[in-house]
Amino acid sequence: MKFKYLFLSLMLLIIVGSMTAIAADDDYESLGDYTFDIPDGYEVINKTDNQLSMQEDVNHAIVMSLPDDVKAPEDFKADLEAQGYEFGDEDSYKVGNFDINQYNYNYESYQGFLYICDDGNDSPILITLVMPADEDAPDSDDNPVTQIVNSLE
Repeated sequence: MKFKYLFLSLMLLIIVGSMTAIAADDDYESLGDYTFDIPDGYEVINKTDNQLSMQEDVNHAIVMSLPDDVKAPEDFKADLEAQGYEFGDEDSYKVGNFDINQYNYNYESYQGFLYICDDGNDSPILITLVMPADEDAPDSDDNPVTQIVNSLE
């Protein structure tokens, strides 16, 4: 009799553990062969094989893509400038296996931050954070892209 209750308790623990693991799957996402954490407050709103869009609200969005046609950052920037994007500060740094090139820009009433993440293995991952131009730019600790880049594998 005790064995039956022990067995049922064990089965219940396995089921609860499985449900927790399934719920935890929603905390990360993948794009191509890469996985990454979804930033706090954001949810995936659209996903294709080469692009993923996340949104916190209507004014704060992140778009990630794996372009088929990889251009040099200067060429990519020139294409955007021709469409009316105004670029500002640039920064380059390394996070884990990724070389990161960050470009800040303004477009109409929005400001954006373009990150080109290259690990040298495949095509680079492009990550763009878009938010209203009248808001202060997030510092590194509050930047949702920092959460993505730090978890990118």
